[in-house]
Amino acid sequence: MIGLKKLTMLRNFLICIFLLFFCVSEHAQAQEKKKILILNSYHQGLSWTDNIVKGIKESLKAMENSIDYYIEYMDTKRFYGDKYFEKIFNLMKQKYSGIKFDLIIVSDNDALLFTMKHYQRLFYEIPVIFCGINNFNDSLIEKYRKWFTGVAEETDVRGTLDIALKLHPNTQRVYIINDITTTGLAMKKGLLEIFPEFSNKITFIMLENPDMKELQKEVEKIPPKSIILLLLVNRDKTGNFFAYEESLDLLYPHTNSPIYSVWDFYLGRGIIGGKLTSAFLQGKKAGELALQVLQGKSPSEIPVVKESPNEYMFDYNELKRFNVSLNRLPKESRIINLPESFFVKYRKTLTMITLIFIGLSLVIVILTINISKRKKIEEELRISLK
Repeated sequence: MIGLKKLTMLRNFLICIFLLFFCVSEHAQAQEKKKILILNSYHQGLSWTDNIVKGIKESLKAMENSIDYYIEYMDTKRFYGDKYFEKIFNLMKQKYSGIKFDLIIVSDNDALLFTMKHYQRLFYEIPVIFCGINNFNDSLIEKYRKWFTGVAEETDVRGTLDIALKLHPNTQRVYIINDITTTGLAMKKGLLEIFPEFSNKITFIMLENPDMKELQKEVEKIPPKSIILLLLVNRDKTGNFFAYEESLDLLYPHTNSPIYSVWDFYLGRGIIGGKLTSAFLQGKKAGELALQVLQGKSPSEIPVVKESPNEYMFDYNELKRFNVSLNRLPKESRIINLPESFFVKYRKTLTMITLIFIGLSLVIVILTINISKRKKIEEELRISLK
């Protein structure tokens, strides 16, 4: 009886020790969670920004249970100005004065410039990974290179124009649609640098900072042997804001000209394609760099990724609309809306039929062998009975 009591007491003691260890372990694990601030230039719901965040989380998926994300949106596509940025600074200071981040990830130019301006007061000595940065050069982050690294966003206008002119060799004019947002101005700067390379082949017509209603009328008048290069229309000259997809949705019904772009968020909504910049790939690459930092590597040891992860992407429906053969596309192209072949479409059914056929064939073979053996045995018995 005494032995039983001792065993019970020992058992309860061990259970208490286990529970105590479990609680301490859980608490320690919670304490060890990495705090990551993702500061986005634009707003939630904008496909570019949403896909950057998805790409970041995809790369950090293996660590998702040990990460606390703090995600902020500066909303600079719709709101801008010194007073507005000062309010963002005051809000960030109030919200995060008591939090020590392990890492900061910023997307697009406005968030990077804001972070550098207020780095000493808000984020001093916290590693920073950036992505989606237009017109990047080393001098931009030279002062903070010890703590900063990231991914440059280089839209490949040259690559898009090259493939567009190859697919439409009779083109005489290229109509360029662009706004004057921070990104739009950066795009224009890069565009002007490559104009001389094409000036002997085609004529460029700029439709810059348009009123959307006027722009709809303009694209209706575009003559044959022309293509449209759609860069950005996030904000028109009247101050109206348009999501990326919304601007193309408003323009597409008003033109019969082939449309090309440099952004993947337009794909599937009316552009033929081009050498496209992908928000998801930008975020994914930034997440890969962030993983290195979280594993102990200093940002200063990680080279800035200057070759933007762009891809040739096309929409089969638009290629068909303008009679462009798939054989003329670059071999590494990614094509959406491609019709499924008969074998792909009915893969499951064909697999099932094949398995049934193989099964029946095996049954027939086994039966044939058994029949042959039975006949042999019967023949041997017949001979032995003579």
